Amino acid sequence: LRKALVPAGIDKGRCEFMCGDACNMKALGDIGQFDAVLAANLLCRLPDPHKFLADIAGYVRPGGVFVLVSPDLSREDCTQFSNWFGGCYAFADRAGTAVMSTEDVKVLLSEGFSVEKETEMPFLIRDNQRKYQLGCSTCLVLRRKDA
Repeated sequence: LRKALVPAGIDKGRCEFMCGDACNMKALGDIGQFDAVLAANLLCRLPDPHKFLADIAGYVRPGGVFVLVSPDLSREDCTQFSNWFGGCYAFADRAGTAVMSTEDVKVLLSEGFSVEKETEMPFLIRDNQRKYQLGCSTCLVLRRKDA
């Protein structure tokens, strides 16, 4: 069991942690809207990432920020191939140009969000004492448009 430590003077009553299904957040009840929502290393592990992205605007208040960090490493044991975003040569637009998942995500979210920043975030995973994996995630910082 892990325990979070909060510095003295911080109002702990303003923060709550919940565990739920990112593709069915309505099951948590009326949790309201937030100033900021972070989805890190989540999108490519969801059974229905399109549903998650279609619903997320309802949880970010107008003017709020949605930060999406993803290594774009979809796997069929998590997400059926038909639910993947672009990111491999099998996905192309009508002109036959390869479409990357970041572009798909930006198009899907463009009605409710504007892109504030797009960057790459390297990460390191330690498999064991002598083996590591180095990867790179795309980070999108999106601002919720006013209603």
